[in-house]
Formats: sequence, C-alpha cells, structure tokens
Amino acid sequence: MIRSENNQSVLPQITRYWDQRAQGYALQVDDEFKESLQDVYLPWFESVVPEGSVLDVGCGPGFFSVLLAKAGFAVTAFDASAEMLKKARERANVMGAYIDAVLGDAQILPFADNTFDCVCSRNLVWNLEMPQTAYREWLRVLKPGGLLLIFDGNHYRYLFDERYARVHKAWEERSDHQMLGVDARVIDDIAARLPLSCRMRPDWDVKTLSELGAQTQSTVLKTLADPKTGEILVTDFVVRAVKAD
Repeated sequence: MIRSENNQSVLPQITRYWDQRAQGYALQVDDEFKESLQDVYLPWFESVVPEGSVLDVGCGPGFFSVLLAKAGFAVTAFDASAEMLKKARERANVMGAYIDAVLGDAQILPFADNTFDCVCSRNLVWNLEMPQTAYREWLRVLKPGGLLLIFDGNHYRYLFDERYARVHKAWEERSDHQMLGVDARVIDDIAARLPLSCRMRPDWDVKTLSELGAQTQSTVLKTLADPKTGEILVTDFVVRAVKAD
C-alpha cells in the first residue's frame, strides 16, 4: 500500500481528486452514450445469466451501472467517491434505471462471499494501492463460475518505459478527458507511486488472477506504434476471468 509521510493510506487523497473530477467525468460519459459505446461493451456481458447480479466496482458516474441496469441486470454501483456515486444516481434517474449505490473501498468490499454473478470495473485497477488484494476480494464476492471483467490500460507506463514515453503525446491527444479546470498533477504524482504504473499489463493481471485460481485471458482493445522502433504497444485491454466452481 502506498503511504503518505505520516504512514497513512493515500486513498483519501485519491478520493478527493475523483470527487473534483466527477462533473467532468460525467460529461465524458454523456458523450460515450451519445456515441453508442454501449454497443462495444455489452457483448462482453453476454455470458452473465439474465437478470443476474452485477457489482460495478469504481462505477464513477455510472456508465456501466446504468448500461447494465437498462439491459436487465441487478446492479450494485460501488465507488469510494461520494460525488461519483451522486452522478451515477442522477444518471440512473434520468435514464429510468434502478441501481443500488454503495460507498466504499474497492480493496475491502462489504459484501458476503459468493454474492454476485459478475464483477466489472473500468479504468479503476491502475488507481489502486493494493491491486492484488482487490482482485482477491472481487473473486471472493463472485459466485462460483461467476465472471470478472476488467477494462483498463497502461495509463502511466510512460513514466517507467521509454517506448511508452515516446507514444504518450499521441495517446494524450486522442484522450476524451474533460478536466474542467481540475489540476491533474495531483493524480499524476500519486500514480507515479502506485504499484501498477511500472507493471506491464495485462500480463500482470493475467498472472495474478491465474495464481488466485481464476481461469483468465486478456484481449487487446487499443494499441499505438512506437515511432522509433515500430513496436506495437498495448494501451487499452480487457481481462476476463472466471471463478472456479
């Protein structure tokens, strides 16, 4: 776990940052719905039982939560940011979807073993102090045979890998982040010390989840070419893991 100078978790700092980002992130998700990105993501959930229970960890302003609730799933939206949960509730109300919104730490879940048919997250795991602990928790609350879906990317790999440093500008230029004046240097500084920023993913995720007993595979979603060597670098990916029966 990352510690501040007084040996405390930096989760409160991370949470404050995402509270500030909630409005801009909500606008970003508005655009994603307009672009019908739900058509890109929904097929990944086809194997989940109809009307099954889904935990959306790090739900943010509710993209997955509302998308899956509208598709007929029983959704629990979970986030450490109260402002993000507020935006998720607002989105659900506007779009006529029901979600159960719960505030908490994604690394210490307040749910019983074998509760959910599916656990999903998007752009969260890179932001965790204890990602291996989180994965253990997420598998714990899954029912036997349940599905874990992780959508994420090598967002801060450029700080530790010169190949990613060379493609970083192009990656940023295609970003759809709406900052609304929020200073990103806060999260940049924290990310430089987070454990997964220096890891090659999704290799780390596949190895970790496999060691935890899940049947795991990954799929590359986006890449960029290193302008110096032409090497294809993974930027965005999805990891799919099934809990053992």
